[in-house]
Amino acid sequence: MGSGPISSRQTEPHAHNARFDPSGKRLLAADLGTDDIFIYDIAGDGSLRPSSPPSLEMPAGSGPRHFVFSPDSRYVLGLGEMSGTITTFAFDPIDAKPLSTVSTMAAGVADDAPRSSAEILFHPMLPVVYCSNRGPHEIAVFDFDTATGAVKRRSAIQCGGQVPRNFRLSPDGRFLLVANEGSNNVAVFTVDSKTGDLSPTKYKIDVPSPNCIKFVGDQSP
Repeated sequence: MGSGPISSRQTEPHAHNARFDPSGKRLLAADLGTDDIFIYDIAGDGSLRPSSPPSLEMPAGSGPRHFVFSPDSRYVLGLGEMSGTITTFAFDPIDAKPLSTVSTMAAGVADDAPRSSAEILFHPMLPVVYCSNRGPHEIAVFDFDTATGAVKRRSAIQCGGQVPRNFRLSPDGRFLLVANEGSNNVAVFTVDSKTGDLSPTKYKIDVPSPNCIKFVGDQSP
């Protein structure tokens, strides 16, 4: 049970994303309706029980949609769909209170501008984080401080279509593919091997309302 301060979206729980932690001993679930990322211990029989602490407390009204673990498993980054923010938590050991919250949007964007942040991922080899913002139809690029967990927006690039609901990095980190749900296409970008910066290519694949991309053998959510 629970709710959040945004009455149009948060009158009740709304589980949006779940994944195992790197140890495989816990399951975390982002609840857009309550502004929590709930944490469950996995018992020997596979059943779930609330962990301690029972949740990571996202900022009120943020509407957590997706989250991702840092490659060294020390941090969790929660993406607020409604607020357009990334909130960082310590995960080793777990701390329910956030270390920091930063905007996914460009400086100076109006408070009432559409955000609708959707996906967040780490580059597999670089200290770089990406997120999709469906409001401005962009993929934003962030530097990640591996020592402190700090996230800083560096740049953004237009997504190659409309409403970038999901995207995926190739396992070798060389390409980023964006599922543009609103324009019925998957757009392909190259990734700079040293900086993680994105460059558009001429390649687009026509797909009706794409909302998720998977590479063969990819076990991530």
